Amino acid sequence: MYGHDRMTTFPRLSKGRYAVYVLLLLLGSAILSALIPPLQSPDEREHLTRAYLLTQGEILLGSQPGVGSGGNIDRGLHEYLQFYFDKFLADRTAVVHKEDVEEASKFRWSTESVFTPTGANVYFPLIYAPHALGLAVGEALDLSIDTSYYLTRWVVLLTCCAILAWAFRLYPPPVAVSALLLIPMSIFQFASPSLDGVATAVSILGVAAFARIVLLRERAGAGPLILLSIAVFLVASSRTHLLPMVLLIFTAAYFGQGKRAWAAGTIVTLLLIGWVGAVMQTNVDLRVDTGLSPSRILMHYMANPLSFLSVLYNTVTDPDIFGFYVESFAGVLGWHSIWFADWVYWTIYSIIAVAVLLSISRWQRRQETLARLSLVVCAVSAVFLTFLALLITWNVHPATVIHGVQGRYFLIPSILTAYAFSWRSQDVSPAQWRNTLGVAVVLTLCVFSFSVSAHRLLEIYHLSPRGEQTHKIGSLGTGRHFGELVQGREFVQTFVAEGELIRRVRVMAATFARPNSSSVTMQVLDDNGVELFAATRSVDGLQDNDWLVVPMVVPVERGKLYRLRMTSYDATAGNAITWWAAHNDAYEMGAGYVDNVRQPVDFAFQIEFALSVQ
Repeated sequence: MYGHDRMTTFPRLSKGRYAVYVLLLLLGSAILSALIPPLQSPDEREHLTRAYLLTQGEILLGSQPGVGSGGNIDRGLHEYLQFYFDKFLADRTAVVHKEDVEEASKFRWSTESVFTPTGANVYFPLIYAPHALGLAVGEALDLSIDTSYYLTRWVVLLTCCAILAWAFRLYPPPVAVSALLLIPMSIFQFASPSLDGVATAVSILGVAAFARIVLLRERAGAGPLILLSIAVFLVASSRTHLLPMVLLIFTAAYFGQGKRAWAAGTIVTLLLIGWVGAVMQTNVDLRVDTGLSPSRILMHYMANPLSFLSVLYNTVTDPDIFGFYVESFAGVLGWHSIWFADWVYWTIYSIIAVAVLLSISRWQRRQETLARLSLVVCAVSAVFLTFLALLITWNVHPATVIHGVQGRYFLIPSILTAYAFSWRSQDVSPAQWRNTLGVAVVLTLCVFSFSVSAHRLLEIYHLSPRGEQTHKIGSLGTGRHFGELVQGREFVQTFVAEGELIRRVRVMAATFARPNSSSVTMQVLDDNGVELFAATRSVDGLQDNDWLVVPMVVPVERGKLYRLRMTSYDATAGNAITWWAAHNDAYEMGAGYVDNVRQPVDFAFQIEFALSVQ
């Protein structure tokens, strides 16, 4: 039913070569997976928590005061996730030591559970089926949590490759799509048990089913339409900005699917509306205080669309923000902490440009126009929804620019666009030289991406520098903040000394993806307000969502309470950083204060007390 039927498209690989392509993607991602420590993909802890809750049959999650929506997960899994989260989010370039591996291997499944919040409550959980399968098998066989985690990685990776193989058999992708799946950001996500790899593969499967319908029309039967509908629901219910992909189901009505396409599109639309409505009623996300509820902010911009366009314009025309999009689309690995050299990005985009040129085709038939335009409309709408979704959920209202958008969010819209501009009919064959050059381009990018990615991962995670051993205390940020640290405001975190000499203090800062020329002053005060240390630092050049590190030598008295205070004498709105906070009272020995008002959450900080020098 799903054979090629002599289908000829754009420059493409043969069936056998596509099998080799998928195999290379599998093997390369498996190698990277061996180099990537656990929980290095953004929000991976949230995704794994949601996946485990699926194994417990939980669809809509409950909430608890002060922590937001979540559910009860196995205590052993919770402690394992927290172990790696604490290690690597506290130091985003931390190396992997033998002691870490040995410690991680000790975590076991238990008979106890602990309530754990997750920001992934808004995603319909069925797309986590591969993740849930891996965790469920590990728990059923009583494997260690660490072994279960790596088993889950393998299940997710194999699932992604199997879905891509299925999609390629339905409809061969253009060279541009083959190239986009091989950029460092893509292969890093395939190698990690996050949501991106599965969402990308399912999206491509949906587009392949749509293309099958367009080319074969009535001869396609109901199978591709059912597959398209399932794929769109899975992707759109877990990636809100891809809701416009429902348009592809309705478009199928004009390509031989008739009333059943209208029925399928209506059913999927109602299911998506029902899911979004249910989530909006039940989800409690305390990671970011936006000032107003997302629904009220959305109503504001619906009533004032020019305001949204103005904020969007300010965002995309900011050279630093746009530059981050360009780099993070190609690859800023880990928790947005592993950059490549400039020449690597130039090389990647040069190869992609060649792939795009090889893929572009002219309109051959009028009937293709609707299919092409549907894909373009889906892609453009998805980009707009990406900015709108982040604006109403991740930014303090009213905003001047939109923070929180990452380049990887544009991968699927780019894939949809690549399909749209690469369409070819069954009876149109590309020149042989284009096919040959296309294979060369794909292989070149494959070798290059895996090589530079493996080199950077080895360099960051596995080449250990020698230095001072420290005892660390603190808490970690999960996306919540209290706005800009402008002149006149103060952020304070109290802590108990667990040593006699403070050597270094780190605070997790956000620059809102923009250059800031202001300064911040960090002070260490005793409980009576006596200043023990003060230093003023320029935040010019500080990376977004990274640690501001201040070395110091401050004698303290073990067991006594102290204050870490952050202020600024020159920061103004639009030229200031913020100090990230945890989602709960993560540090039990102290508290966070904003403008002298105690908060139910702690700030993200780390204090190091010197122990010894190797």
